[in-house]
Amino acid sequence: MIVFSGFNWVYHLICDIASVNQTESKDGKPGVQNKVKLLEFENAVRYEMMKSFQSPRIYGLHNHYYNLPPSVNEKKTKTLVVFRNPKDNAVSYYHFCQNNPLLPTYSSWDEFFRKYMTG
Repeated sequence: MIVFSGFNWVYHLICDIASVNQTESKDGKPGVQNKVKLLEFENAVRYEMMKSFQSPRIYGLHNHYYNLPPSVNEKKTKTLVVFRNPKDNAVSYYHFCQNNPLLPTYSSWDEFFRKYMTG
């Protein structure tokens, strides 16, 4: 079983919707096979490869709208902005921090919440 939440859930939902009416690609794989999950984590070689991806090209990122390149507006790129319930976001981030050795861990939810609310 695969469980998605927030960004991941919406990202996979959009990819599934986009691939419903897609024809097979040259390599015989159906739909939107050249997905790039998060643009922030790609490299220069991958960015060059992305130019050859067939439409629809679906990219995800966590940047603020004002940090997007001007070409997004100039080319009238379709964008989907997802906002989560702040409580859900805090709970998800708390568990993400507790399970990721690269992030700080907290002795309790109360300690985390105080720091979360102060930024």
